[in-house]
Amino acid sequence: MQNIRIRAGRLAYEQIRDGGFNLDRIGSYFGPAGGPRWLVASGFDLTLLKEGLLGRTLPVWLVGASAGAWRFAAWLQPEPVKSYLALREAYISANYGRKDTPGAILQSLTTLISSYIEDDALPFALTNKRYRLAILTCRMKHLIASERPWVQKAGFILSFLANALHPSLIHYFAERVVFYYGSRPPDFCLQKEFRGRFIPLSEINFKSAVIASGAIPIAVGGVRDIFGAPDGIYRDGGFLDYHINQDYTTRNDGLTLFFHHQERIIPGWM
Repeated sequence: MQNIRIRAGRLAYEQIRDGGFNLDRIGSYFGPAGGPRWLVASGFDLTLLKEGLLGRTLPVWLVGASAGAWRFAAWLQPEPVKSYLALREAYISANYGRKDTPGAILQSLTTLISSYIEDDALPFALTNKRYRLAILTCRMKHLIASERPWVQKAGFILSFLANALHPSLIHYFAERVVFYYGSRPPDFCLQKEFRGRFIPLSEINFKSAVIASGAIPIAVGGVRDIFGAPDGIYRDGGFLDYHINQDYTTRNDGLTLFFHHQERIIPGWM
């Protein structure tokens, strides 16, 4: 326990002080785009799943980018623990070489996603009563939308320089697109400071959204023209939402849970 640090915001401290911490106050759980470091959180996730600690009284929003989206897609499945373990095993077993093309890696990731998300299970996933899902992706613009690695690299250099001038300029290179399952869009998408758009998840676009959220630029081919969303190339949501980057609370007294592999929180890649 000495290597674990627990932090809480003002509202959480006030709730603990006034009446103790209650898991039913957690309205959202955020999963960052941490690459393979998501494996650090797997034990924590499985404990929450097995014990059914979240969403007991009201549905909880699971908000994730890249690896975070992959993790939470398993939570909605009819057998979430089985799906989560299948994801972990497939992820650890995946093997890539220097000669693998972005297209080949994209195909490999598509197979990986299908190993723990079965098509027949999607109707059940999209009627889950305990959890809601928000998948963070980026619809790339200009140079970063190219499938040529050297063009993407040039786009990344320009986006880095633009972000250094002013963080708002990063949106010139990518648009945030949130794919969601719920009776209504997540509250953070309805705030006036939100930049992006939100698209309902369906059986048709579910897997595409999950794959796109983890499609790392340059290394992985982009996902083109996701059903129900504007045409374009979709890539890793971590470009704009690397770690926690918005207020994901769902109600006035709600809290956001965030398990992280490090103390430092970085909003976006740039």
